[in-house]
Amino acid sequence: GTSAWSVCPRDVVRNEILSSMSALARIVECVRPRRSIFGSAKTEEWAGENLAECPWMRVAICVLPMMEFLTNLRARFDFQPVFEGAGSRNVALSDADAKSIMDSGLFRELLLLYTATAIDESKRETTIPNAEDVVRTQLLQTIFALSIQSPVTLGAFAIRVPDLAKRVHSDEFMQQHLVDGILW
Repeated sequence: GTSAWSVCPRDVVRNEILSSMSALARIVECVRPRRSIFGSAKTEEWAGENLAECPWMRVAICVLPMMEFLTNLRARFDFQPVFEGAGSRNVALSDADAKSIMDSGLFRELLLLYTATAIDESKRETTIPNAEDVVRTQLLQTIFALSIQSPVTLGAFAIRVPDLAKRVHSDEFMQQHLVDGILW
């Protein structure tokens, strides 16, 4: 039968995503909440609001599946493969792809988006996850997937981001994500 990949092969989609990395980085940069010198971020204003009123969440929801396509891992959903042949290097992130992601600034922007959207846990009124928590978790999982597939280029860069390293090595993170915390 006819599949989506016979009409538009994966290599064509992959090349188009890679060619749009710089534009995606600029889009993420535009919606990323900015921290003031006093430590608060705009995201605190958006906390609890609906998804349509929070631009960084809407952009993340659109960009993350593209990163999953490149890594062949549904990082948002327990790291299941997107395509068959998950162990094959030709359906995973190549070194050249990782370099393109790094050179475009998109990986840096995804890391900054994750760190800029952190909400002070002491100010949280409930332990029930909201949409923002879910998107931040999906963003972190995608950062992990990119870092795992390119430990030398992307992984080494990610662990040098102080806010991410602080978060990954925190007691709270270790309680919720023991395996990820140990691996990092």
